[in-house]
Amino acid sequence: MKHLKLIAIVLSVVIAAVAVFAATQYIANNYLDKQDDHKAHAEVNCKQKGQTHYVVIENNAMVPKHTYANLCDTLKVTNKDDKVRRVAFGAHDHHQTYDGQEENTLAKDQVEEVVLNKAGTYMIHDHLDYRVQGDFTVKE
Repeated sequence: MKHLKLIAIVLSVVIAAVAVFAATQYIANNYLDKQDDHKAHAEVNCKQKGQTHYVVIENNAMVPKHTYANLCDTLKVTNKDDKVRRVAFGAHDHHQTYDGQEENTLAKDQVEEVVLNKAGTYMIHDHLDYRVQGDFTVKE
């Protein structure tokens, strides 16, 4: 009988540890700010624009999920879904300003354009549906 109690206690501890680990990973991936390195980078004044990168919101997803770019490139986000999207920078509920913009409402076929004027990696998401998210890296 004591043996069964010990097994039940050990099993309970293992299940609790797995649940805590899974919850921590979920929170880190969906809510915590992944943009530690952007704080050290100042905005630059882009006199000349570089390449244009396109992100499309379609079928409840951002495509591509990640964009690599250079300073002074442009990022254009287009909503192709039938529902209104509210595109925001930063983690969900912890919005940040990028290129003077924090959040922009996009109806179907509307486009948000930002000049990539700060190096680092930045999250972008639909504030109305936090599962619709992506990020972009701007290198110096």
